[in-house]
Formats: sequence, structure tokens, C-alpha cells
Amino acid sequence: MTYHALQPPGTGGAEGPRWAVGAARSTAGHALGPYEKAGDGPVLCGGGPGSWDESGIGTRHVVHAPDGQGGLVMVYEGVGGDGRHRLGLATSVDGLAWTKVEGVGPEPGGPIFEGAPKESDGRGITGTLYYVGTSDKGRSVAIGCAESDELLSSTWERVKATS
Repeated sequence: MTYHALQPPGTGGAEGPRWAVGAARSTAGHALGPYEKAGDGPVLCGGGPGSWDESGIGTRHVVHAPDGQGGLVMVYEGVGGDGRHRLGLATSVDGLAWTKVEGVGPEPGGPIFEGAPKESDGRGITGTLYYVGTSDKGRSVAIGCAESDELLSSTWERVKATS
């Protein structure tokens, strides 16, 4: 199981508090728990100063890697210093050590998808594939959808609504 938690100021070189992803394992060996923390700290943190996810990582969704590649893929919400929310990708073999996918998006590690200015999701997005978009002024919220022919890519495109 993955979860996000607020790290205290000064953790990982960050000035202020920021969100990071942790992992827990079931002590009973099934999905209903009980769970205990796995590892000594976060399994995935936001990037360094100036990166698109410098303020941390929040909402995420983990799936098994496609086509028998083994391992796991995480689509995660990163928050920039500008307050914008974008989506990035990370992979893991065991769910405890995660690596941001390089070579996708305009920066190493992402983002693969971000809100569009003047659209219902212009302020930012939270979620995966189906996402929640918030307008620039925060006055409206809508559910959006993005699709791609390949999970580990930056070619995610907004699906237009049909009537």
C-alpha cells in the first residue's frame, strides 16, 4: 500500500513542509491489514528546487506494469513551487524503491500531463487518467480524462467531452 504524508520542514533539504509517498505492508498478508510502515522513510519525494514537483508528491495510483514487464508503475501528482499540480510517472520492482521515469515530459522525470490554461483544469490536476481539474480561480471543478497509446510516455492527450 502507498500513502502520502507531510514531511516536516528541513526533511530532504526542503525549507518548508512537503508531501512525500510512503509504503506500508500488511502484517497479515492480505489487503484488509493490519498494516505497518515499510522502510525507514519516504519511498518517493518531490524534486529539488525549481523542479516541477519541488513542493512534494500527493495523490498517486499504482498499477502492475503492462505486457508482463514485471514490477509496478505509479502515476503521481507532483506540486511545483508555483502551486500547479501535474502528473508524473515512477516505476518500482518491489514497491519500496521508486524511480522517476526519465525521458518523458519537458523535464527528467516528467511531468507527463498538466492542466491547460483557460480550461476547467487550468489550476492543476489531481489523479490519474481520470483526473479532477480545478479552474484558475478555483471556482469550478470538473472530471477530465486523458489517454495515451503507451503508459510510459509523455503523449497523454485530453479527451474532449461529447454530447
